[in-house]
Amino acid sequence: MHIPQLEKPGRGLPSLELLIGKVGFALYRSRSSRQGATARFKSESQQLISLASSVSEEVGKQRVLIKRIMGIEDSSRFWSVFMVLDHLLIADRLTIKIMESLSMEKEFTQEIRIEDIKPQSARGKEVIDEFQCLITDYILCLEKITSWHSKQYHTHPWFGPLNAHGWHCFTAFHHFIHRRQLHRIIQTLSVSP
Repeated sequence: MHIPQLEKPGRGLPSLELLIGKVGFALYRSRSSRQGATARFKSESQQLISLASSVSEEVGKQRVLIKRIMGIEDSSRFWSVFMVLDHLLIADRLTIKIMESLSMEKEFTQEIRIEDIKPQSARGKEVIDEFQCLITDYILCLEKITSWHSKQYHTHPWFGPLNAHGWHCFTAFHHFIHRRQLHRIIQTLSVSP
């Protein structure tokens, strides 16, 4: 398999795009209720599952180079369908821990680095079942949280300090970005020779 030369993981987004993303996410966060963010999370998650389930095991494992979309690093342009879900599993499991900690007004000490949440290339169709289980775990986590607008914050590498509500909004926003990536991967696979 030919692996294209891409920027290193953790390199980030172009400056103007990051600025637009920060403003857009700040607006989304300020206008979203917990219920609204939860509805968006559920909707995006179901669309991700539907898209990933539409391909065979062989196709789902195939890495493909796509044109970059807003919100993903250059290093994330050469993923498979199942790699997208694996990335979300890593990120969402971490977010559950962060939200639980912040809602109890406890400091979350682990630094979040983009390069640490990149997916494995060997993942197969089992990742779909794992992702479905994760959605259930995530919703159960939301039901336990009592302090959404916590005084305790944890820093996202691109969006700065976020409280529990901010991290929940981020997850819905993050799923939206990667659903668009997944759609483009499937489109690209369907036209590849």
